[in-house]
Amino acid sequence: MAEKKEEKKEITLNKETVDILVTNIIPTTKYFENRFDFMQHQINETNDKINKLEENMLKKFEQVDKQFQQIDSDIRDLRGSVGILSEKVSELTTEVKTSVRDYIIERDRYYDRKFNNLRLFIIAILVGVGGLFLKLIGFFDKLFK
Repeated sequence: MAEKKEEKKEITLNKETVDILVTNIIPTTKYFENRFDFMQHQINETNDKINKLEENMLKKFEQVDKQFQQIDSDIRDLRGSVGILSEKVSELTTEVKTSVRDYIIERDRYYDRKFNNLRLFIIAILVGVGGLFLKLIGFFDKLFK
């Protein structure tokens, strides 16, 4: 067999070759350009969504901060109200204590007077019974003779 000579093919750049290259390569680059454009569009949409999410989160945090401030002011108001109510209860307690103390003092005075009257009555009865007893045994007859 005869040796085959290696043939070198040379490409000549003529209009037909350039047209073939352009028609075969350009669609491929157009495809990649379209894909990159689509990816860039998706990235832009994702960034927009992230920005909107950040804005929404900031709004929510502001609302939560306002609610915490409202709760804080409500708690302060409640503490003030509790302080006022505590003072009123203290005043009422003092008034009730004073009233009850005055009532007890008056009651004790009444019972002391009643007891004093009862005691005097018992003493009077004892003196009368003692005098009657002494009269029965004739003590006064012997004393005044």
